[in-house]
Amino acid sequence: MMGRVLIGVFLMAVFAGIPNLRADEQADLTKQLNDLKAQYQSLEADRAHLAQRKSDLKWTAQQLTPKISQYKADRANLDSRMAQQKARVDSHNSRCSGSFTDGNYVNQCNEEASQMNAESASLNNENDSLNQTLDLLKKAVQTQQEQEKLVYDQDKKDYDEQVRIYNLETKILTRLKQIAGQNDSCKEAIAAVDANPNNEAAKERMHAVCGAMFDGNRP
Repeated sequence: MMGRVLIGVFLMAVFAGIPNLRADEQADLTKQLNDLKAQYQSLEADRAHLAQRKSDLKWTAQQLTPKISQYKADRANLDSRMAQQKARVDSHNSRCSGSFTDGNYVNQCNEEASQMNAESASLNNENDSLNQTLDLLKKAVQTQQEQEKLVYDQDKKDYDEQVRIYNLETKILTRLKQIAGQNDSCKEAIAAVDANPNNEAAKERMHAVCGAMFDGNRP
């Protein structure tokens, strides 16, 4: 009788250490989990910074909108005045081209030509200035678009990485929960044998429940 009890105690001593067979795996998984959490938090901080950059870029875009509208209005106004000027020049050329004997008419044409030349020069200066404004606006819009693409691409990259980390964390947590469940089941089975060392069914259940852990096989 005592011999059978001693065998039961021996089995208890052996199986009592079984839950620790997963200790290294648990420690490794916990370290991975902590590392992933640190990465996730770092990405959160980066995405918070990107959110501020998005807000800044939105503000910049809002500042560009009225400038673009003003340029379009100025261009339409200038184009209209240049068209009117061209019509006056064409009219002048049709009336004043050729040779005339009337000195007063010639003086009138020359005075009109001088005035139109001055007006054309002024319009050309306005046109040059507007072209410079257009170049600056194009560069500003291009820079805006490039910055927005960089920010949104990086945010998408960070988000995708967060999804990847979340999925890994879920797998690790599931595995840790599985190990904890196996440990609890094994401990319960060992406790049952401890309570009744001569119960063969309890011993068989202990072997079945703790076997995978005892063999070191990962289910």
